Amino acid sequence: MTDREGRRKHQIRETKDSFRQALFQLLDKQTLDQIRVSHLYEKAGYARRTFYRHYLGPEDILREEAEQLALYLFTSLAGLDNPSFGDFVEHFLTFWEKEKRFLQILWRNQLFSLVYSSWANHITGSPLVQKRQFKNSYQQVYVMGGMFHLLQAWVEKGCKDSPGQMRHITRQIIKGLHEVKE
Repeated sequence: MTDREGRRKHQIRETKDSFRQALFQLLDKQTLDQIRVSHLYEKAGYARRTFYRHYLGPEDILREEAEQLALYLFTSLAGLDNPSFGDFVEHFLTFWEKEKRFLQILWRNQLFSLVYSSWANHITGSPLVQKRQFKNSYQQVYVMGGMFHLLQAWVEKGCKDSPGQMRHITRQIIKGLHEVKE
């Protein structure tokens, strides 16, 4: 990569980060459907054409953020050395606890499904699947669905339970599942 290409990539990252920060600030006070593109590019300090060079609309920024977080999450989970399910859940929720503002924004704007979509887009090629036992597509979907709904319930309840408390809750769920007769 040439020096010019490196500067250009850096400039693109900075521009996108400015739009992301502006959108998050606006979403602290408004819902997504109340935010006009003009509000966004003015708050970010860019021209309209700069916004449209990178995005079709504000939801694209949220989608891009969800995609990036999915990649970080799967890489992070893959770094765990043979975790128990409890370790997996606690690490998973510790990761999302740091991103709860983003999750709450998605929840308030009925866009929480972006989280699931981003997982679905990246799970098969993720280090998590390559390194773990979730190679069967049914296993992937089952685990992904369960974790998604656990996360959704956690956000719906205001992200109040700690990752350690959620680990205990999932232990009780698994214990209950073992008691179910086939």
